Amino acid sequence: MDKNKILHAAIVIIFLVLSFVINKIPDGTFIAGGDFYQLIDINENVNRNLFTWFNQAGQGQYNPLVVVYPFYLFQYILYNIGFSYSNIANTMMFLFFIGSFYSFFFAIKIINANIPDYIRLLGSAIYAINIFTFTIFTYPWWITHHFIIYIFIPLLFAFFEKLVVRCSTRDISYFIILFLISTMGFNNIAFLAALLFLQILILFSFFAARKIPLNPQAVKRAFFVFILEFVLSLYFLLPYFASQLEYVSKISEGNSMGNLVNWLSYTSNNVYSIFSFQMLKDKYPSENLYFNHDISIAISLGYMIFLMLAILCQKEKQQKYWLHYSIFLVVLLFLLMRATPPFDRFNLFIYTLPGFNLFRSPDKLFVFYPFFYLVLLSLLLYYSSFSKKIIITVLVISLAIPIPFYIGGVPEYLSHEDQNGYKFTVKIPSEYYTIKEIINKDDRQLSIISLPYSVVNSLNWANYPKWHFVGNDVLHLLYNKFYISANSYDHPTLETNLSYYEYNKVNVIDEDKFLKQLQKFS
Repeated sequence: MDKNKILHAAIVIIFLVLSFVINKIPDGTFIAGGDFYQLIDINENVNRNLFTWFNQAGQGQYNPLVVVYPFYLFQYILYNIGFSYSNIANTMMFLFFIGSFYSFFFAIKIINANIPDYIRLLGSAIYAINIFTFTIFTYPWWITHHFIIYIFIPLLFAFFEKLVVRCSTRDISYFIILFLISTMGFNNIAFLAALLFLQILILFSFFAARKIPLNPQAVKRAFFVFILEFVLSLYFLLPYFASQLEYVSKISEGNSMGNLVNWLSYTSNNVYSIFSFQMLKDKYPSENLYFNHDISIAISLGYMIFLMLAILCQKEKQQKYWLHYSIFLVVLLFLLMRATPPFDRFNLFIYTLPGFNLFRSPDKLFVFYPFFYLVLLSLLLYYSSFSKKIIITVLVISLAIPIPFYIGGVPEYLSHEDQNGYKFTVKIPSEYYTIKEIINKDDRQLSIISLPYSVVNSLNWANYPKWHFVGNDVLHLLYNKFYISANSYDHPTLETNLSYYEYNKVNVIDEDKFLKQLQKFS
């Protein structure tokens, strides 16, 4: 076996150990909390995602999960060959690592074929293992399809650049296959909007830095790629807009629920945190379960320090092959700072423009940041005056920055109870399964109501303190009957009535009104 095969076999083994040994999810649990939960009772629930209408919750609602059916079908296969929910979670972790690694590994070769293999390998490892990906794994969104897009970002942008420079039939075919697979990551259409928006920005950066000559041919090729992406997305865009036209228009006009200004301020970060790959203020390195957070914050600044040193140590009279990515990264950093002074006024104006409210949550744009940072760092290091040993040292230190990854931080953070006693590794009490056996065998057309209204922080979240859970109610996955949540609007997308909240507040139920309320669900 040649050295190259041995090296890549070792990489796979390292990711296996990192996923199944060091960061093993506790047996007998599954991952859930907040807006996200792992699919349980998979055999009974997986086929629900084949349809664009979900009938089990309330009066029913549009089901966007048809886009990610292959993602959950894979989990269904794992479950039926004997994998537990915790084993499935560790498998998805491994696939995230290996997918991210090789996506960047091949993408950086397309972007610049001269970059040596040692930079490609270490840069790819950093793309898979960094503070941002650790943030992903310490919250339940990673066990869902939410961040699948992260795996495909490198190749999507690499092929975009390649097709704008020169369109070949083979590259177009590769891009079509890649994009269709990546649509699993566009269940939330804000990620698709972010991809298209950033492709336009990077295109302007190419033209501004003269990386690609601004001529009619290049513009036509770029326009062709955008049209191609739109056509390939129609299969999930059409049912989405048809079912939620009113709600989507409210988002586009900046009138969706909640105070946008307050939300932008709450989710804003300073430039040091952004350079440190820290998307949210309440995540690592600011929140450290192992040692003083001041130390972890200082260590995480290595990302910024190494980038600055690489810029300062460029070879004299060397053409700046990295200029277009530096222009783009500056603009992206500007947007990621959101409502942080002194950019708050301008960014608040930007984010209230039609369509920009899609990016109100920081993850929609931040998920792209690690890729562009690492592409720029790889180019800067390659064209710097640093020796090979110094470059390797810089990259190895960068790889070591997310320390918790290497000491079992993922299950530690997921199983850590917050100040209210909630955690993300969940075990549903056996009584619910006992009831399940009775209810699911009943052939009558029944509905289940989860009473009483018990919202403690976010509307639509169930609150089960005895088993340390708060979030979107996972119990509807156990039952084959209609499931009505008292913690939500009477109809999730069409009404703003909170009947069960009103009943709970006055502690009185008008029987006639209550029966009429039930009839809407029957």
